[in-house]
Amino acid sequence: MSESVLAILEILDDYCYERALCIDAEEEIERALKIRCKSVLSINYPNRVLFNNFIDEEFDLIISFSDNNSLIRGLRNVCNENCEILIISHNLLSYNLSGQKKDISSRRLRGSFIYQLKKSFHSFSMLNYYPFPDIYKPEMILTKKGLKNYFRYWSWKQLSKSLFSRFFENLLVNTFRSPIFSPHIIVKLKNDSSRSY
Repeated sequence: MSESVLAILEILDDYCYERALCIDAEEEIERALKIRCKSVLSINYPNRVLFNNFIDEEFDLIISFSDNNSLIRGLRNVCNENCEILIISHNLLSYNLSGQKKDISSRRLRGSFIYQLKKSFHSFSMLNYYPFPDIYKPEMILTKKGLKNYFRYWSWKQLSKSLFSRFFENLLVNTFRSPIFSPHIIVKLKNDSSRSY
């Protein structure tokens, strides 16, 4: 994984955290968080036994590269009242298949993923981000509103295997301003105490 994946840390609200939990994150993320957090714990999912050991603990930052159904249900039990959560989901349907490192059985339909998050984290505010071209080498990370600032960051003159995906990214994102088939979505959840449970 490229160190450019650290760009996702720029969308966090705070710079320092007490306790962070990394799920399926690469070493670059963990090393960077050790500078920004007093304590960083990491697990690989589906290590349910290890995850269940954290149920009585609370974290104020959770970064998960897994969007598994049971994991999302469990995350609600380990976040404190000021918790910030980043969940990266791999889109089942994407124009950039080379940007996907998970096999097709591990990817999710974006609609069902968002629905589950809204159901599980109804008292949290939610903001969606889209990394281009993918989460591993993000040239830019934009919100839905921010898509109007999308610019073509590559040249048509560069012939490569990804010409097909670049064409569709340009058509869907640059022309129609839609991230519908982008390979990844980053959802940032933040506890909003003004909402009722």
